[in-house]
Amino acid sequence: MSKRAVLMMTFGSPEEITYEGVAEFFTNIRRGVRPEPHEIQTLYDNYVRIGGTPLQRITREEVDMVATALGNQASVLLLPTNFSLPFHHRCDQRNGE
Repeated sequence: MSKRAVLMMTFGSPEEITYEGVAEFFTNIRRGVRPEPHEIQTLYDNYVRIGGTPLQRITREEVDMVATALGNQASVLLLPTNFSLPFHHRCDQRNGE
């Protein structure tokens, strides 16, 4: 019997819209180089201006919905990213082994 899997991923976005949350995300997309405070402030202000970002929440909800719809037919994996949780060194798995 073969196993089936659905792989899902997100580019990433800040986990929380705070100055440090945005700074952490910005640092991650810059390969570990923390931006200058004025750069962080500009990006933070832009996120505040548009009301934040729901991308992380939406992706997790989609993973749960797909896993529920497929039941035991397949494992549903949220692939790790380099820019936000889950990072490449860990992976969330739903309905799988």
